[in-house]
Amino acid sequence: MMNAEDLVEKYAAGRRDFEGIHLNETHLVGATLTDISLKNAKLNVANLSNANLSRSNLSYAQMNVTRLNGANLSQAQLRHASLNVANLIRAILTSADLRGVSMIRAELLRADLSNANLQGANLSESDLREVRLRWANLMQANLARADLRNSVLTAAILKSANLSAANLSRADLSSTVLIGAELRHANLSSAKLIGANLSGANLRWANLSGANLQEADLTGAKLSGANLTGANLTGADLYNTSLVHADLSQANLIAASCTSSNLTGATLTGSKLHGAACSDLRTADLTCDWIDLSAAGDRSQVHHFQNSDEIEVFFNRLPPQVVISIDTPLTQPAHLSLAQAYTAISQHFPALERPPNVLIRGRKTTLTFHLQHNDHLFIIAYLAALPFQDCPAVKKNVSSPHSSS
Repeated sequence: MMNAEDLVEKYAAGRRDFEGIHLNETHLVGATLTDISLKNAKLNVANLSNANLSRSNLSYAQMNVTRLNGANLSQAQLRHASLNVANLIRAILTSADLRGVSMIRAELLRADLSNANLQGANLSESDLREVRLRWANLMQANLARADLRNSVLTAAILKSANLSAANLSRADLSSTVLIGAELRHANLSSAKLIGANLSGANLRWANLSGANLQEADLTGAKLSGANLTGANLTGADLYNTSLVHADLSQANLIAASCTSSNLTGATLTGSKLHGAACSDLRTADLTCDWIDLSAAGDRSQVHHFQNSDEIEVFFNRLPPQVVISIDTPLTQPAHLSLAQAYTAISQHFPALERPPNVLIRGRKTTLTFHLQHNDHLFIIAYLAALPFQDCPAVKKNVSSPHSSS
């Protein structure tokens, strides 16, 4: 039966294939075994601390309770390997293939898994504090009850991943894809989720207090009972989002889109709502004593509510819009010319940065410019009309102090 010394000797002689070898409880501390094949090997309770196993093949290997702290496993093949309760503290697993791996209760403190493929991996109850998972593929991975505090998951793919009851406090999840992810009871307090895609995600009873969800996509997400106190939702998309009994006290919703959201029983007292698009909302039993409508969110413009009827009216206002009707269908050349004209105008007047919705029906074309608030209503009307021959008439109308739109 081969032991550690035999393996090192044969490896030094040029052998690389050690598939199915039994080396349980062996010591290979600091060994250099790059490009080695240990597929289906038994390495349970082994000590491979600081070993160099880059580009190795450890697919289907058994490494339960094995010490791999400080080991180099970059670009290694670990598909369906078993590393339950393994020590991978500060291990390097960049670009490693960990599809279907089992790492239940593994220790991965400060490990680097950037660009790693962990699709379908089981990391439940693992210690992933301060781990680096930039651009990692964690689609359908099981991270239930995992500790991911202060971890970095920027641009990672977590589509349909299970993160229920996971601790993601102060984690960086900017630009991550969390479509359909399970985050029930997860702790995301003070987490960074800038530009994250959480559409269809389950965040029921999650703690998002102080989280940064700026420009995040929360369309169709379920946030019933979630704690969003002090959260930054500037520019976030909350279309058709369920916020039943959610706490949004002191939350920043400046320029957010809240169309068709369910706010039944929610709390919005002290929330910042300048430029927020609020319409077609369900607001039964909504608690909101006052809101901040100042552009800077500095409470210089506070609005108090006297009763529930006033709350209902306020949260179901239609957002302002500019509509241009053209009595002819838009041709391809005309469409291109119009797009070029609006692009040129927006370079000088950023207020027109957002393109219009174009609807062509029969012999008529309708351009609709949706605005966040009324401040730019007349200037948008004028700028939108610039490419047309009727612009002088529009200018005359919007310049009149008694004109209406």
